[in-house]
Amino acid sequence: MNEGCGRKIVPHLTLASRDREYYSCCTIINDDHRDHLWRFDAKSFDLIIADPPYGKRFMAFQEHHGRADWDDEFTSFEVTALLGLARVGSYIFCEWDNLWKYEARAPMFEPGMDKINTRGESDMYPVLSVAPDGVVVNNLPKPKSALVWHKLGGGGQGDTAHEHTRNYEMVLFYPGPEHKFKKRPRSVLRHKAPGNNAHPTMKPVGLIQEILGWYDFETVLDPFMGSGTTAMAAKKLGKHFLGFEASEKYFNRAIFRIAQIDKGTNAGVCAEPLLLDVAAADSGNGAQ
Repeated sequence: MNEGCGRKIVPHLTLASRDREYYSCCTIINDDHRDHLWRFDAKSFDLIIADPPYGKRFMAFQEHHGRADWDDEFTSFEVTALLGLARVGSYIFCEWDNLWKYEARAPMFEPGMDKINTRGESDMYPVLSVAPDGVVVNNLPKPKSALVWHKLGGGGQGDTAHEHTRNYEMVLFYPGPEHKFKKRPRSVLRHKAPGNNAHPTMKPVGLIQEILGWYDFETVLDPFMGSGTTAMAAKKLGKHFLGFEASEKYFNRAIFRIAQIDKGTNAGVCAEPLLLDVAAADSGNGAQ
């Protein structure tokens, strides 16, 4: 079920197009967010929760996930571009070594161009200098805070012989121009690792729900929706969301999980670890 709540999210288009082109609120779009978000003005959403690829290209423990070929690069230029869309604030998941990546090759551009050739034209995409060798120098903006998700009962990836166990992930916080907490929150968030059954880099519903609960807001954007955790957290709080997920497999799993809330069941909704009927979700039966 991906029909939305009936509310419309209208991007910045000509007035003549506004009645024809809009996004249904409380839905997930099975497409690359870069093909859509360039249409929106700054401050089009209240909050952004983003869990972009970390650049690990790892092999998941569960056989049904396989190798995460989509996790090829932490695209700092995409993260930078997204920040202007949030009115209240943005939370970007990452690992500590992503902060040391100061150079990134932008997609869809040719050496010698004087800016990134994005898939659309919008002020949300920064104009960056391009060196003669075609490398875009792209510094990730300094966050206001760096939060830590302490993964209770989790951790294990990385260099197991020469590196401390990675039983945490970082969350970069960027306040928006109209930022305001309900009450100043903590920086260390302790939540049990969810088991990664529906997606190899799942976040706990309770973790996202805690972050969203720090604010009075209406709509959250998740450009890397994965298996639907942000949407589930928003629905449990009675809030609106818009999400994008490029993978059809994970899009179907997200719709399946959200349907469990709509049906009033708790099968894998907030239970940690999540026990998802992967075969049913991948067949598309969750969208019935």
